[in-house]
Amino acid sequence: MKLKFFLLIVFSLAIFLVGCSIFPAADNQASQKPAPSPELERQYEQQIKTVLAPFWLDQTVTGIRDQILEIRTPAKYLDLHLSLVLAFEALEPAQAQGDQSKIDSALAQINQLKQQYPWLE
Repeated sequence: MKLKFFLLIVFSLAIFLVGCSIFPAADNQASQKPAPSPELERQYEQQIKTVLAPFWLDQTVTGIRDQILEIRTPAKYLDLHLSLVLAFEALEPAQAQGDQSKIDSALAQINQLKQQYPWLE
């Protein structure tokens, strides 16, 4: 009986140690932030400028949100990306409905982003 208990403890400990040696490596990789990619950041800036160009010219908003969503986003610009999507998500139906208060609110969000990220224009 003592031998069975001892073998059970040894076997359980061995499985536990093997599991600990395998899973922390996977866990470490998941918790590490991706390395910044200057090339991806430069491409993102250029693509966003291209997508926003019609908006800066004549306030055209149709399809801009969808185009923004298609762009691969570097970690550095995730907050900007989400803010742009939400602003254009609000602006497009507001313009279609003619709701000036919602239009002004969305435009204020976009202008604030333009101040934070001067390269947008």
